[in-house]
Order: sequence, then C-alpha cells, then structure tokens
Amino acid sequence: MPSTIIQAGKAWHGFSKIQHLIIFGDSYSSVRWDYQSSPHPTIKSPLGVTYPGVTYAEPGKPNWVGHLVKSRSSKLVYDYARGNDFVSSLERQIIYQFLPNVARKPSSAPWEPDDTLFMTWIGINDLALIEDIDGVFNTLKGLFRYQEKLYASGARNFLLFDLPPIHRSPSVRDDPATVMEQYQTWNATLEKELRSWTRTHPDITTFLFSSWDTFSRVLDDPNAFGFDPDDISEAGGAIWVDRLRPTSAMHRIIADDLISFLDTHSPHVSDQPEFPHNRACFSASNAV
Repeated sequence: MPSTIIQAGKAWHGFSKIQHLIIFGDSYSSVRWDYQSSPHPTIKSPLGVTYPGVTYAEPGKPNWVGHLVKSRSSKLVYDYARGNDFVSSLERQIIYQFLPNVARKPSSAPWEPDDTLFMTWIGINDLALIEDIDGVFNTLKGLFRYQEKLYASGARNFLLFDLPPIHRSPSVRDDPATVMEQYQTWNATLEKELRSWTRTHPDITTFLFSSWDTFSRVLDDPNAFGFDPDDISEAGGAIWVDRLRPTSAMHRIIADDLISFLDTHSPHVSDQPEFPHNRACFSASNAV
C-alpha cells in the first residue's frame, strides 16, 4: 500500500511551514529525549539531546528522526518514543509526558496547530502478543483514543506510520506467511480506522506513511539501494542492525521517502485551489 494523504485540513500549509515535530512510538523512533531531564530542542540542537541521540541503530548513528532533522534542520523535535513500547504505552507518552508539559505550549515549545506535525509509529510489539483480528481491532481503537487526546490538546496535523514487512526480517524463521497476514491485517485496519476517524474531524490533516512500501522496495531490490542480497535476512548486516531493527542506512531511506512524500502535498485547498487532495505468531522477545 503506498503512502497517502487522507485529508488536508486548514492547518496544513505544507511541510516547509512545519516547525515542530512531536513524535510517539517505539525503538524505531526513539532518541532518548526526556522533557524533564534533557535540554529543550533549539535550532542548533533540534533533537534537544546531542545529535543523533541514543538510537537503536548502530552506536552513534541516527535513526529516521535524526536523518530527517539533518535534512530539514529548521524543525524542532519533541520525541517521546521509547524502546519496547506498546500502543498502551501511549498512556505514558501522551497522557503523562506530553499533555502536562509541551501540550501547554511553554516558552521552550511554542508550537501552534498549523506549524506542528504529530507523528506516531507503533504496533510491532503489540503484534508479538496479539493472536486474532479482534486483538488488532481493539488495539487500534486504543491508538485512536490517544490521537483524540492529541486533537483535544490542539493538534491538527497527524501522520501515522503503518508497519513494515517484519515477516521478511531475521526475527521470523518459522511460518512467515502467518506473520505476513498479521501485519497486512494491522495495516489494512489502520487505514480503515484512520479514514473513519478523519471523517469525524473535518478540520484535521491526516497522512498515512507506508513503511511497508519503503521496506518492500529495498528488500525486493537491495542492489538498487547499495545493499547486497545477503543483507535481506542477515542480522547485523547492512539492512538489519539486529533481528528486528533497521540500520541507520535503512533509516536514511525511510527518512528520504518520508520527506519526499510530505513535500509532495501542497497546502490546504483554500490556499492553493488548483491542487485538491483527493486520493483516487512470534515471541514477545521480538520487541522494538
């Protein structure tokens, strides 16, 4: 499934106008920033923590967040993601960490609805425990309850990531077809729920970025991206830093795809009327 914009609301003036990125998720997105104990993000230090933060890529190497701000250094990042987190962990990330602090727009984080993009990439750890489609549905219902909390705080621009094809990672040796089906079910349900939620909020912008598509293109043709075919399934290789997490080189491709995707989508239709936006089971130890 390709990345898509579901709806462009009045607060979306294009990615070039976004000054703040507020990020929630798991180890794929974590830089180990903390509002209480870390420096606040600045133009000179957009992550707050010393670049590239502490990531789950190779030591001292950036993940997609670091690659993105290196390319677009004018954007300040408030990154609440933590390794091993689940959708239920958004209770901590959003309710107990974001809402009491950055949500209140202190002088250290003077964000506004039209200059901020809220980004959430989570679910891999949940799928290590979910056993059926009801579990997927209920978990994603929870995800959107937390998005609703962000909306109530003033968020208007949202980007959600679907999940990558983990059945092709080194972590899956047995029954990859079943794992593939789990992830396809999650991604299809995520899109359905995002579209449903968007319909009830006519003033928001919603993007769905397909990490599945990005990973699949790389794994289908590694040579085109400078990788060796052996890297496709090798933990500690050029694509996978371990059995489940991508290397910094793979994170760069994710960031490049994400930037290209966001740059493609112009401001809300009222700003530029000539550009309307209508779009024609494994072990819990596999944690990210």
